[in-house]
Amino acid sequence: MGVESMPVKTLVMWTLEQGRAEIQRVQLSSREFGYHVCLGGGVLNAGESSKDLDVYFLPLDDKLNSPQPDRLLAWLETMWGLYTPLNDPRYDQSAHYRHKLRFDIPKRIDVFVVY
Repeated sequence: MGVESMPVKTLVMWTLEQGRAEIQRVQLSSREFGYHVCLGGGVLNAGESSKDLDVYFLPLDDKLNSPQPDRLLAWLETMWGLYTPLNDPRYDQSAHYRHKLRFDIPKRIDVFVVY
């Protein structure tokens, strides 16, 4: 196979602007499930990532609206499609994550739901 006939892998980037847009898209509705949403990882720290967008859901301190992680996850599936568990040993030691999920839409989103 010659160089000209080899498939080219397309690099799919997340930018800070795109990450902010996703956060803003889910921010208000996440409160209905008792969560606040924030951005982390390479997109936040470096302004871009060729790997993924890291999104964290933190429980609100709201006595009237306690965290409802199952409803949050069902709603996220309507936004980003089906998820798969994120099996990464770096996070297995972090007992404070209730759910570690991966969405591929076609760019990857890793979601962490904090207790």
